[in-house]
Amino acid sequence: MAYEEQDYNKRAFEWPVWKSILPYLKPYQKTLLVILTLNLACAAIDILMPLFQRYAIDHFIEARTSSGLISFAAAYAGVIVFQTVSVICFTRGCMRVEMGMGRDLKRADAGCVFIAGAGGVDPQEEGQPARQDQGQKKGNPKEARIS
Repeated sequence: MAYEEQDYNKRAFEWPVWKSILPYLKPYQKTLLVILTLNLACAAIDILMPLFQRYAIDHFIEARTSSGLISFAAAYAGVIVFQTVSVICFTRGCMRVEMGMGRDLKRADAGCVFIAGAGGVDPQEEGQPARQDQGQKKGNPKEARIS
């Protein structure tokens, strides 16, 4: 049994594919903007964390004082809480976009399949199986042939 290795020389980014998907992102523009903003805020907080630690070492440990420690601890805790809430919010936003866009793509695909007459499901009759006599003239439902 021979194993054929997959060819990975194809371009990783194919613009025609993304161009066809972009219209489905339009309803989620605000959510995507919030996701991007929160991601940038979390990245900034990640950059600031070593500065907080340096400040604590320089002003509290080396100076051997606890003056201002309560306000520093409150600011530090506030930043941590903000980052936690930001991560939760942008994760929920990502899930919303992913699930909603997946649903929209499936609905668009189901509509195309039905319109093409490939035996798909009518979006208005979702949940009911496609009739096998779709192409026949509509008449008395008792006379419909189902094989």
